[in-house]
Amino acid sequence: MTVSTRAVGLATLPAASRRFFLTFAGSVYGGDKNERGGYRILLARLHDPARGVQVVYRCKFRNLRAISPALCAEGDERWRAAARASISYDDLLNSTFCLVPGGYHPGSGRLAEVLSAGCIPVLVGDDYVLPFNAVLDWSSLAFTVCATCVDDILPGLRAMPPDEVEAMRRNVVRAYRLYFTNQTARWRGIISTLSRRVRCLAAE
Repeated sequence: MTVSTRAVGLATLPAASRRFFLTFAGSVYGGDKNERGGYRILLARLHDPARGVQVVYRCKFRNLRAISPALCAEGDERWRAAARASISYDDLLNSTFCLVPGGYHPGSGRLAEVLSAGCIPVLVGDDYVLPFNAVLDWSSLAFTVCATCVDDILPGLRAMPPDEVEAMRRNVVRAYRLYFTNQTARWRGIISTLSRRVRCLAAE
């Protein structure tokens, strides 16, 4: 996945100095919130620009536009409002926290983009598969939220002490540099993960 130079340049920006508090920009799909990725629809209600929360979305498939025309019209308007305010996708990565919901697969390519910008991932889903989890302590650099717990996200994040938030952001930057920044780093992550698993098997 290609990560923009501008996004990577955000990595050193402290959490307290970021433009937004929580953001998401992407597609929602599926008419059933219980369908894989269907819970993305629930994220729409977190949108609160006055408090630094931008949830910008588009309905991906025609069936959702037929089932939920008002929801999709609202999504279209949010994209237009972001354009009028000159808010780009990279701008939305200038956030303390970034929503990273799962999709049709138990993961998301968005994760590398978020990490590159030093934005703390909020992983939404019940069966998220995280890369390099044998060598990375994901609890130190990301939050994992169940698909039906969307309403708990903002209260939980706002209750965090600023020093803990900044420590997590630094862990995000460190993890990206170690295991995601380029092909060599990704191979390092793969080899480290395999080595850890081999040692665990040998110890059994």
